[in-house]
Amino acid sequence: MILDQMRGRPLAVKISLIALGLIIAMILLAPLLTPYDPITVDLAHVFQTPGTGHLMGTDSVGRDIFCRLLYGGRVSLLVGVLSMIISTVFGSFYGALSGYLGGSLDALLMRVADAMLALPNMLLMLVIQAIAGPGVFNLIVVIGLTSWMQTARMVRAEVLSLKERDFIKASMLLGTPWRRIITRHLLPHSLPTIAVVTTVGVGHSIMSEASLSFLGLGIPPFKPSWGNMLMGGQNSIMMGAWWISLFPGLAIVMTVLSIIYLGDYLQLVLNPRRIVDPATEQRSVMYGIGSIETAGTGK
Repeated sequence: MILDQMRGRPLAVKISLIALGLIIAMILLAPLLTPYDPITVDLAHVFQTPGTGHLMGTDSVGRDIFCRLLYGGRVSLLVGVLSMIISTVFGSFYGALSGYLGGSLDALLMRVADAMLALPNMLLMLVIQAIAGPGVFNLIVVIGLTSWMQTARMVRAEVLSLKERDFIKASMLLGTPWRRIITRHLLPHSLPTIAVVTTVGVGHSIMSEASLSFLGLGIPPFKPSWGNMLMGGQNSIMMGAWWISLFPGLAIVMTVLSIIYLGDYLQLVLNPRRIVDPATEQRSVMYGIGSIETAGTGK
């Protein structure tokens, strides 16, 4: 269904889908695309420029950049996806419970979420990660547990609207347990909103991993990831080895932009709220985090 609706959509969305598909395919097929090992040191081939036997050159200890880019992408995407699963599951149940309970409990739960949102997210992650220490598992948990607040707020808003529907009121009158109402009715009907927030959140999680790894608090330096590749190449730029930081930086930008474009498009497909102005024949497609106006009177 989504692929059928993709026809006729903006070129940026199509390019994003193709780019993200190619990135994921190359990451999964890394052993077939490069003969090198991502952590093996080769001091005989230090700082080789791109194209001289190495497609993207080598770093300060002779490791192949293209190889490390592919294997590092596995780590970065793994952190992004798993941390968002944690964030989505916790935030969805938190927001659904808050919206369903209402009253003073809803106010208390939302004040907790607001308090966490008031703190700079990166600062919060830095403090927790510094205490927990570097490592893939720690990084996934830290990003997941500091990124659930926006999901909770959007799910709560959706639940508050759903509570006014007749089928929810009927379930309450019939004495259906609140756990069943949340898991069988409220959360399934909130899936379009959850899907959009999760998709966009994966891109933000990849950026968070890159930021923490760049600061030395994320993935250990011996394990390749796009973030610590940037960290490893910062000192080499002054020596003219620009390629060490350029390629992982481009990979991060392309991946995150592709994911965010697709997240916006999912909102349009799964949960559009269209407001048509008959005077100007302009349709405004309202998103949870913004709006896009498209001219015309098409479907």
